[in-house]
Amino acid sequence: MSKERVVRVPHEGVAPEQARSLRARAWRFVFDCWEQKKAAGEVGGEEHARKESKDVSRNQTIPRH
Repeated sequence: MSKERVVRVPHEGVAPEQARSLRARAWRFVFDCWEQKKAAGEVGGEEHARKESKDVSRNQTIPRH
């Protein structure tokens, strides 16, 4: 199992409530975009996901540890 973690560093002047709201709006944007692609037929089912996974695994620019 990888020991890498995502660490959030609080920004000065941003209250925890504001940061939480910003993250929620960012995720809402991500899901809205995904829903739009899904509705337009750009997001496929399981077969499409397998193809994307293979495409990503062939990308040699991603370091593997």
